[in-house]
Amino acid sequence: METTAAPRGSLVRDILRGTSLYSLALFGPKMASVFLLPLYTRHLTPADYGVMDLLDQAGNFLAILFGGNFSGAMFYFFFQKEDQQSRNRAAATNILGCLLAGALFAVFGVLFAVPISNLVFQSAAMATYFRILFVTMGLTFALEAVKSWLRAENKPHLFTATALVRLALVVVCSAVLLVVFSLGVRGILLSNLIVTAVATPVLLFYALRRVGLRFDGPLFGRMVAFAIPLALSGVALFVMHFADRFVLQRYVSLSDLGQYSVGYKIGMLMAFIHSSFHQYWSAQAYQLLRRPNAEVLLSRIFTYMMVILAFCGLGLVAVTKPVLALLANSDYGKAALVVPIIVFAYYLRAAGDFFRVLFSVHKKTSWDAACNWSGALVCMACYLVLIPRYGAWGAAVATAITFFVVLLVAFAMARQLMPLPLEFDRLAKLGALALALGVIPVKLANAPLASQITGAFAVALLYPSVLWLTGFFSAEDALHGKRLWRMARQRAVPSEALAESKPVL
Repeated sequence: METTAAPRGSLVRDILRGTSLYSLALFGPKMASVFLLPLYTRHLTPADYGVMDLLDQAGNFLAILFGGNFSGAMFYFFFQKEDQQSRNRAAATNILGCLLAGALFAVFGVLFAVPISNLVFQSAAMATYFRILFVTMGLTFALEAVKSWLRAENKPHLFTATALVRLALVVVCSAVLLVVFSLGVRGILLSNLIVTAVATPVLLFYALRRVGLRFDGPLFGRMVAFAIPLALSGVALFVMHFADRFVLQRYVSLSDLGQYSVGYKIGMLMAFIHSSFHQYWSAQAYQLLRRPNAEVLLSRIFTYMMVILAFCGLGLVAVTKPVLALLANSDYGKAALVVPIIVFAYYLRAAGDFFRVLFSVHKKTSWDAACNWSGALVCMACYLVLIPRYGAWGAAVATAITFFVVLLVAFAMARQLMPLPLEFDRLAKLGALALALGVIPVKLANAPLASQITGAFAVALLYPSVLWLTGFFSAEDALHGKRLWRMARQRAVPSEALAESKPVL
């Protein structure tokens, strides 16, 4: 069903509004972890980080198998109907289904914690940790469903507010249990359990009160059928993102694994920067791609996304070494070495994810699974070849190779669904500049701290300046920039003259 095309200015404003708000919710936890780095590195050893990482990844893998991605079915069935009653029924069915799946997952984790601990750590000593983790993750099934409903309803303000309140509570609780009670890894796990156990019932009550306490059995069956390929795709994504930890464990110490995990998490901030946009795109693409100019719109959005992500990636590479030197103790110095490769890998991943959204929009979720499994097979082959010989470096390079393959496959498959007239000349210019500037912080990795900071500022200034001087930005880009500047002034300076002027839509 075609919808009336909204004015371009209105769309740009909506995308930026949603993306900026989602970025607070998604990037907030990562920024909090950076600011808490001095606290954590003084109360947790690199080996503790290795333990926590393996706990998280084992839990994530099993959550995927139990339907942890079931909330992803929300968007297709929510937007399938136009009337609010049908949308509420779809939302309620999805939320209650996720609640049931989460309960089963928690019970499974409590009952089988010992064999899972033996499988992951070759010891039953971590069974208690796994019990705490599985109960927490079981609660998050329903929590994620509610968050998906908020995204479908395009309520980024509420989504962000709830996420930031939850983050603040986790930070306070973690600090108390870690510093005051010296509970180490157990304290971090318990803080997440306590806060999740409080937040989930509150948000469930809020959501179900609005959509109604209704459950549609046949609709639930269709949601399960829709979600099964997503689960299979999720397993493949897990292999690409996190299976390297389990292979590395066989060849490096827990301390080395912990340092790699810290470096990986810093580089993976690219994924969370991208996710602030992806949260908007994956939910609203169903409506945006119904517009008559969908192909041109998609191409331009992709270019803008890659421009912003390149700038963020360069900044991340530039500041990693100085930040670690200032905030962490010397035990974590090696963590910065793999960050540039991981940043580049997740830049490629963002491009691939952009096209993978089209599979769900066109109800081709099995294509998503096929795309990701092609990457997973390449990934495992690279892990087995590169990690035994090069350790952490091999794992990082394997990740970059994998996401490049996924990008190629996703683009080729997406072109079968709709035309993709991408701006290849602008994208090539952008990529060449980003790689050239990325050399600066890498070359300064062993330089004095002052030189590293100076290099970071130089990269931040050179990137937009060189793009502008080389004619990267078009006249239309400049027009959009002026419109956004006017809208920003209208909000920041609500003078009588501005208030009376007509907003640019």
